[in-house]
Amino acid sequence: ADEFVQHSPSPSIIPSPHESISSAAKVPSSTLANMSFKAQKMLGQLHKWGVNHTVGYKKRMQHDRLIKRAVFAEKYEALKAKYKSWVVGWEDVTKMDPAKYIFEDVAIAAYLIALWEGEDHTRRVQGHEVQPCSQTFVDLGCGNGFLVNILLNEGYKGRGIDLRSRKIWEKYSEDVRARLIEMPINPESEKFDEEWILANHSDELTPWVPLIAAENPHARFFLLPCCFWDFYKKFQGNDPRVGQYQTYLAWVEGIAKRVGFNVERDALRIPSTKNIALVALSRQPMDHDTLKQHRSEMLATSASTAASQYSSSSPSSSSSSSSASTNIEFKPRPKEIKWVAQKRFKPGEFNPHLGIIMPDRPPKGARPPPGKRAKAAGQQDTENTDMKESQEHKQ
Repeated sequence: ADEFVQHSPSPSIIPSPHESISSAAKVPSSTLANMSFKAQKMLGQLHKWGVNHTVGYKKRMQHDRLIKRAVFAEKYEALKAKYKSWVVGWEDVTKMDPAKYIFEDVAIAAYLIALWEGEDHTRRVQGHEVQPCSQTFVDLGCGNGFLVNILLNEGYKGRGIDLRSRKIWEKYSEDVRARLIEMPINPESEKFDEEWILANHSDELTPWVPLIAAENPHARFFLLPCCFWDFYKKFQGNDPRVGQYQTYLAWVEGIAKRVGFNVERDALRIPSTKNIALVALSRQPMDHDTLKQHRSEMLATSASTAASQYSSSSPSSSSSSSSASTNIEFKPRPKEIKWVAQKRFKPGEFNPHLGIIMPDRPPKGARPPPGKRAKAAGQQDTENTDMKESQEHKQ
């Protein structure tokens, strides 16, 4: 209390309850408004702390559920120091922000390596003989392939598959380029022998990842959803109480649980708003017939919904909506050549396609040469006179 009195403003500038503000304090109105604003914010914050203390505070996202924060931080700093040189020239090749894409993949790689090393430690404690970097992986929709590049260079065996190759692939080593495959993926028939199925922002493949992993009795998966996709169409569900992102996470998690996986949610420390990963470390035993039945039921429900949406948008095909649901198949996204902005050549600069092109007229905003200034001024006067006569004629 003594400290508060010592540092509090002098009473001469604080108006008394019986005194008006205008006559009591010689304080500018802006200062009083600022003090009032800060006082209201302070009271609001105190109220929030009080409610949280009484009711109990719950974090919106749970970090470090599967690995310790210190372990992840140590691994991330080591990988960041090793791969930060890729920032140089990254934007020139990919036209994307290196601070996001490089360090996001570094953080995901650090998380996976820490997770796998924890697995190896648990197996050794249980008496199993485990070789380092024993996990194998396939990255579905690997994109720029930088995550695959890191994991391969750290000693793990795996590959990346994407519908379209990227220009940055040419910058990787020959061994890494050989493990980056350009091909469409048909999740209804594709099977993978790798131990881990990785899917980072895999778009329309996202709901298929648990089904793909379920076909391999030894497979687990790491899934980081981004865009909202159903099996055959865009995902339409949205619980307004939690938002579409959480609704979609719960839906994908339900798919994984129905085919036997025990799924954990973990919020990753990456520069992205959609940073919640679904990680399946174990699974419940399930016979092949039950797994096939659950898979067929989920796909049939999704196909029926897609067919009903199609028939509602096309009235002429409403009679065949029931049979259309059985004919709906997954269609891979058509391969597209991504347009890259080309260099704009300045007038007089050598263009390798057209040679040197000089401008027919000076650029916009440039002053005309001295000899042409008088002519330009006379032309402007003539235009002004013609405009004035036209207006008088209309009147």
